[in-house]
Amino acid sequence: MPAVNYNFILEQGSDFEINFQYSDQNGNPVDLSDASSTCVILQMIPNSGTDATTSFSTAVQDNKYSLTASDKGLIKLTINNSLTNLYTFDTALYDLDILQSNKLTRLAYGTVTIQKRQTNVPNCTLTSSVVSTSPTANDTQTPITTPLPDAQDLCLKTDCLDIDIYSSVYSGSGLIIPDLSSASGSVTTQDTRLIENVELVINNLNHLSPQDLQLLLAPPSGNKILLSANDKMPYNSGNFSFMFSNKALPTSYLYNTTNGGLCNIYNKTSSIKYSNETLSYGFDHLFNHSVTGVWNLIIRDTDPTASGTIGGWKLVLTYKPT
Repeated sequence: MPAVNYNFILEQGSDFEINFQYSDQNGNPVDLSDASSTCVILQMIPNSGTDATTSFSTAVQDNKYSLTASDKGLIKLTINNSLTNLYTFDTALYDLDILQSNKLTRLAYGTVTIQKRQTNVPNCTLTSSVVSTSPTANDTQTPITTPLPDAQDLCLKTDCLDIDIYSSVYSGSGLIIPDLSSASGSVTTQDTRLIENVELVINNLNHLSPQDLQLLLAPPSGNKILLSANDKMPYNSGNFSFMFSNKALPTSYLYNTTNGGLCNIYNKTSSIKYSNETLSYGFDHLFNHSVTGVWNLIIRDTDPTASGTIGGWKLVLTYKPT
């Protein structure tokens, strides 16, 4: 397959991350996890400034950057802010290559543009006390010495999605789930490209009896998808997040997934009905179609005694390359 032309922006002085998804011509992820036979390399050649050619490789790791490749074909490059702050070039050309069993394959190429700072980096001292609007001689400010957590420490896989360059994430708002009733939320898509994959995230589910719940996704056209129906969920304290994805392990379902994990859809369409409609238990019927309009997430509470909420949800659509 020909390499993809993709240009991206790198912000000077900030942590940087970009993800690429490598799949074969049938759309199946390519296993890149065997370090003994596979090496992924991204090289940047600056068009200006004093920087030399920069090479990132899965074979060489550094505390200022990381290039990793997974068994699901996901390639992730992260660059620490201490390194991006040193870049002096305005633009650079790059190639992303895979050397696998002595065969070289170029996956992507394009231009990297540096978004340079417009001001100097500010100096800020955080304080642990609140200064009153009418300060007195006894008011003090005590510097905080404990490091603040990095942003990556605050997010689950379902919050900080690793998506490829052809994916779009549509975020739905939180919902209140009344006892013995239904709740729904919607997102609207206008992208007319053909869909290659669909995934759906539920973030921060809180419900005292999650087995009461049925979850459905209603696309703008085509059958509704029965995501789950009165399934067990392995959580005690709530704030449970998960993602319905065909990238989950074959044995991973909602009843045994971990918080922030990926799970498959268990087929219960033979026993669950919704207004006498035909329900699907997967997203396959949406593939290779251009599906635009309103997508609805429907959550039904089918048994008494408990109500709940979700903090939000995400629809992840991956489109075919154009």
